[in-house]
Amino acid sequence: MGRLVWLPRFSGGATVSGLRLPKKLADDLHVATGTEVDIQVKDGKLVLTPVKRTRTQLKDLLAGVTDDNLHDEVDFGSRRGREAW
Repeated sequence: MGRLVWLPRFSGGATVSGLRLPKKLADDLHVATGTEVDIQVKDGKLVLTPVKRTRTQLKDLLAGVTDDNLHDEVDFGSRRGREAW
């Protein structure tokens, strides 16, 4: 990726600001509208890093279940539709 000459402007309201990126730069960075980024200031420079989320796996969640945090059955009352239990 070469040097891109660009003078950005912040946009937004009183409590939130947004920063628009040229499409070419966004494509090079593999970001799009809605991409979560980590924003930090390092040595007086603004550093934006896309956040890479991993999908949570059921087996990983179940691995955290222990006798200490396992709750009893919950009674939600009698059937109210065509539920089968």
